Amino acid sequence: MLIRLIRPILKLVLPLLDRIYQARRKSFIPSYPYDKRTNSVSLPSDIEKEIRYLVITGRKPEALKKVANLTGASLRTSKDYIDSLCGMSNIRRRHGTNNPRN
Repeated sequence: MLIRLIRPILKLVLPLLDRIYQARRKSFIPSYPYDKRTNSVSLPSDIEKEIRYLVITGRKPEALKKVANLTGASLRTSKDYIDSLCGMSNIRRRHGTNNPRN
């Protein structure tokens, strides 16, 4: 019974919240915008060190989110940047991890 009352309200409210979220997201200006023409990311060295540390300690999803939030780049572009930044095959060998998901 309660679900029947809540469902119509949610059908009205959720699309409105989605529109607000999309409008807010579009107005976001990243701290370090990436080059959209070349899909290249450039971050200061202190942030790069932090990204490397996150990857080495097994927190790659957190590193991806950080790069995406700082640059406004897509997750794919952020992943490519992190992979090139860290030299993923070297990190796996050095730290003894063979997990291909890292």
